[in-house]
Amino acid sequence: MFLGKIVLLCTILLLGGFSLVAQNRTIIGRVLDEKDNPVSNASVTIKGSSQGTTTNEEGQFSLNAPASATITVSSINFNTVEWNVSGNNAPLIHLKPSDKALSEVVVVAYGTQKRSEITSSISTVSTETIKNQQITSVGQALQGTAPGVQVVNNNGQPGENPVVRIRGIASILASAAPLIVVDGIVFDGNLNMINPNDIDNFSILKDATASALYGSRAANGVILLNTKLGKRNGIPTITLNSLYGVSSRAIKDYAYLNTKQHFELGWEALKNYFEGEVNPEQIATDNLVDQGFRYNPYGPNFSSPVGTDGKLIAGAVPLWNDDWSKELTRKNAARRDINLGIGGGTEKSRYYFSLGYLNQDGYVSHSGYERVSTRFNYTNDIKDWLQVGAKVSIITSKQNYPNQGTNDFADVIAYTRTLSSVFPIYQHDDNGLLIKDADGNPVYDYGKPNPSRNVNVNRPVLQPTNEVAT
Repeated sequence: MFLGKIVLLCTILLLGGFSLVAQNRTIIGRVLDEKDNPVSNASVTIKGSSQGTTTNEEGQFSLNAPASATITVSSINFNTVEWNVSGNNAPLIHLKPSDKALSEVVVVAYGTQKRSEITSSISTVSTETIKNQQITSVGQALQGTAPGVQVVNNNGQPGENPVVRIRGIASILASAAPLIVVDGIVFDGNLNMINPNDIDNFSILKDATASALYGSRAANGVILLNTKLGKRNGIPTITLNSLYGVSSRAIKDYAYLNTKQHFELGWEALKNYFEGEVNPEQIATDNLVDQGFRYNPYGPNFSSPVGTDGKLIAGAVPLWNDDWSKELTRKNAARRDINLGIGGGTEKSRYYFSLGYLNQDGYVSHSGYERVSTRFNYTNDIKDWLQVGAKVSIITSKQNYPNQGTNDFADVIAYTRTLSSVFPIYQHDDNGLLIKDADGNPVYDYGKPNPSRNVNVNRPVLQPTNEVAT
């Protein structure tokens, strides 16, 4: 009886396993275009899941899929096709060219053309793509939206002009920057001065054929920026958007020594310096403040804060604990962006007016970028063959750019990593009490020497400076 139950259980498990296996099948198919040419690198996925594969150079693919699944096949410049797995394990799938891709209007140096008529290498970025991005500059709009275009920001300073490269670097000694053309006019200024909300689309001309009209200036490619215009025969359209956001450091900074750790390590360094002397531990203890830090945050009651054992004396509490990094950087940098746009037109004319304001704080305190921009575009078709118009843009910007990202000790970031909490931001007297001016405001400590005092003056590093006071 017991043996019979075991046999029955094994049979059920075997049949269940066979049933589960039978539900999946291996699909070996091929993807072709309308002329029966193989389509390589086409994406073949199971609808509703992340499982999938790509076709090889012969357009062939192999995929394990449930019998009831639907296969989705897609490729650039082709319409997406869905195919039901049931009933055919070796499908022959044909893709048709995308009418949208072929009829897309592309702006080139000498006017506009349909995508299907272009043989040169051109990439476009549409209005919708720009609109869906959370950006404050034109350079950010180019990042990741056009193949072959590399946009690099050297630092996090708001308003800084990005480095743009098309298909890499074409010259070692000469400039590798592409030519930028805004509404047919060569633009030599800072890309960030252009309000991205005014941009209708981009065209990136990459090869010699696409950029031939601009001559040698276009050796590194051309970026064509086209600003907005209203729609013909349309009622005035008013758009108003206001954005507020914050940005913070993506990777945490290094952990810094506190005052206690700094004093104990300073004692150890001084002891090692006097290692050849008699009783170097006592020498290090007696001279830690006078010959070492010259500042004593523990006050006159602890004139020698570290004992001969290299440990802070019990009961010693710092009278100040200033965090230079906290004072010189922002935890959350705010961004405020407001834009107003008015556009419209008649049968023969179009117009667009915009007003924008951007105020963006940087990670480093006192750093930021403020931009006020206005634009007016107008065109009128006098004849079928004659169009006149005017495009006017007025932009004013202000950039606060503290020294950063260098090896100079005036660099704010290097400054925060050099001064520890041992050295205060504001002056303290010999007793460790805060010094104030006649108006009752604390006085900044520049670390200068004072002949009448022996402690809490004459900072051993970065004197006479105080980045917080600048």
